[in-house]
Amino acid sequence: EALKNAQSGSEEAGKITSSINELTAQIKLESDVEALISAKLASECVAVINEKSAQVVVAKDALSEDAALQIIDIITTNTELSADKIKITESK
Repeated sequence: EALKNAQSGSEEAGKITSSINELTAQIKLESDVEALISAKLASECVAVINEKSAQVVVAKDALSEDAALQIIDIITTNTELSADKIKITESK
């Protein structure tokens, strides 16, 4: 709707399109990371990633030191985040 209303102003439409593209890329990144982690751990997870940090929640009893290292590797490979910006927890 906002894009439709903004079509008369190409600058506003460009900003809206850019925002949509950024959001789409963010959703794809999170989905890709979740798929990679789930494949490595053979367990479902949820990842929330932004430009400053990443949070990953894995299934109960799926988190080990090796699993944490694999998760950190996946996130640092697919983002510009360093390991100290990644928080990994188990669901309750």
